[in-house]
Parts: sequence; structure tokens; C-alpha cells
Amino acid sequence: MAAQHPSGCGKSSLARAGVLPRLRAEGMSVTELRPVPGIPASDLLSGALIAILEPDLGESDRSDKVDK
Repeated sequence: MAAQHPSGCGKSSLARAGVLPRLRAEGMSVTELRPVPGIPASDLLSGALIAILEPDLGESDRSDKVDK
């Protein structure tokens, strides 16, 4: 799920109070990505995807893959 709307319109509330708990209850793996100052969004997404797609990688190997 991706939500892009003006600040204060309830995106986070909708996701945290409704959509994400429902997906988890149905057995789905859910990761919430939030912006981090100074870290490109692409790096956050890469890190989350690597953790899901290659769960046996150690933390340093994940970091190496994100840096590429």
C-alpha cells in the first residue's frame, strides 16, 4: 500500500488503525516504511526488500547490497 496525500488528511491513521492490522490478521507480512532525514527513500525500500527476499543474509551483507 502506498498513500500520497496532503499532510494531516489521515493517511497514517488509516494505515495503522485499519489496513495494516487487517493485513497482519490475514497472515500477511507487513513492513511500514517511514521517512528518515538524511537517508534516501530508495535505501529504506532496498533494505526492507532485501530483508524479505533474502532473510538469511547478515546485517553487514544487507548493508553491502543496499550500498550498491
